[in-house]
Amino acid sequence: LDLMDAGTDAVDILCGRVIPVKLGIIGVVNRSQQDINDNKSISDALKDESTFLQRKYPSLANRNGTPYLTKTLNRLLMHHIRDCLPNLKTRVNVMVSQFQSLLYSFGDDVTDKSQTLLQIITKFAAAYCSTIDGTSKNIETTELCGGARICYIFHETFGKVLDSIHPLTGLSKMDVLTAIRNATGPRPALFVPEVSFELLVKRQIRRLEEPSLRCVELVHEEMQRMIQHCGIESQQEMIRFPKLHESIVDVVTQLLRRRLPTTNAMVENLVAIELAYINTKHPDFHRDAELVSLMMKSAEEDEFSRQRILRKYNVNNSVAGCDRDSVASTGSMKKTPRQHQADMNGEMNSVESSPATTPVHQVHNEMSGPLSVVSNFNSMDLQSPSNRNLSEKELRDCDVIGT
Repeated sequence: LDLMDAGTDAVDILCGRVIPVKLGIIGVVNRSQQDINDNKSISDALKDESTFLQRKYPSLANRNGTPYLTKTLNRLLMHHIRDCLPNLKTRVNVMVSQFQSLLYSFGDDVTDKSQTLLQIITKFAAAYCSTIDGTSKNIETTELCGGARICYIFHETFGKVLDSIHPLTGLSKMDVLTAIRNATGPRPALFVPEVSFELLVKRQIRRLEEPSLRCVELVHEEMQRMIQHCGIESQQEMIRFPKLHESIVDVVTQLLRRRLPTTNAMVENLVAIELAYINTKHPDFHRDAELVSLMMKSAEEDEFSRQRILRKYNVNNSVAGCDRDSVASTGSMKKTPRQHQADMNGEMNSVESSPATTPVHQVHNEMSGPLSVVSNFNSMDLQSPSNRNLSEKELRDCDVIGT
């Protein structure tokens, strides 16, 4: 009110007609700058204020002025404190309880730093082992973790991959036959050589190395995830010593990373061990040994029956040939030497086309004619190994290897 111009009436403003407010408007008269310079006291200023209000606004004097403003503000403050104090008290008590519990969880004061460090590291190691063993206090219910996930990787993921690898995948009968021939060299094989079997088995064993290394990688990733899970169990210590928690995580991560190449080398060595020695004394070989012996015995019986039929057929042919020779003996005495040589060549050609002749006899007969060696070799139709049909013996050898 002390700043108003002379002749101004503030009754409407003080009554709330101009600016309506909830708590009303209280007018006061403060000291001017000249009063402050003249060192006018507060009591004198209050007396002058009361005199001014009684003279200018006698009807509003009791509801304006600094003393009335002080009482009003004090009353509002007390009402606000009375309304907010219960909730404020409850919040303070809850916070005190929380921080008191946190303080108790930290334990006593750290007097021996080495002992405290050892206890925290031991607790972390125990939590890591319990996560693997499945005895952790904080058991996940949404996903597999720890030792359960490692078990799943071994038996489900890795196991299914091994089951999907068929031992004969990528091996055709021609591949097996080629391996048998390469193992025998220039000598024809009477029985299936073990060298060819080992050659084919080692080729298939090498296929186990890649999924095994992938299994190691999956287990390594899970063991790294377990580090964060262990930090949850020792959360109080990690909150109290955050730098220590970071150091432990870094050391364990580096340790797992350093052991990964060693583990991969161990898996590669295991595969190399299996490649170095094929254990034919394994029970799986004994289980199929009887089947192989039966197949070989059946093959021998088939060969014996075939030889007996061929011998009978040769005897019949020889008897018929003797009859023809006796009939034609008179005419042959009158032939010239050139005609006699032509008849001999015809007999040799008939012998070559006989069913009793074997591939060895054919090669021998072709090489017996020195004049026709080059022409016969050049005119041979060399079939592609992948297109020709296999003989019964070759199919039998392939079945023995596959068994």
